[in-house]
Amino acid sequence: MTKMLEHFRSEMRGYTVKALKTMKSHDGGVAYSATLYKGGSKIAEVIDDGWCGGIQTRYATKAAEQTLITDATEYGDGEGNPGLPEYVGCDIFIAHIVDMHESIKNIEKACKKKTVIRFVEDGLTEYRTLKIAFTPDVAKQVRAKFGAKLAEIVNEGV
Repeated sequence: MTKMLEHFRSEMRGYTVKALKTMKSHDGGVAYSATLYKGGSKIAEVIDDGWCGGIQTRYATKAAEQTLITDATEYGDGEGNPGLPEYVGCDIFIAHIVDMHESIKNIEKACKKKTVIRFVEDGLTEYRTLKIAFTPDVAKQVRAKFGAKLAEIVNEGV
């Protein structure tokens, strides 16, 4: 697994997203519905209707609700500041989990038809695509061309 994919998966904090459906919202943004799981157990069904309100959350159980609240409180604002009010913290945390899931899916999709690379100067969430399908020969050419500037070829970890 590449450093970038490790980063995205660690940011999901043990959660998985299933049955994700996205659609355009009234203002061109994204609305979605999904089901969150942690450790194989259903935690909640979530809906962001795209109308700038909070995320609608239907918890599977009271214990599941407490699990999500605890994790959201630890996550805080995503900038290292824990302890936001429950209703704000859960929305930020849920949105973050869904974003990480979407990022992983987008990278995996890009890797199917393109060569995906990351340079040393790029952050862990930044990548570039080359309009050529990945093969071992392409990997050799990419390494020869970019040398020490190349942090990783993401396709090798997918």
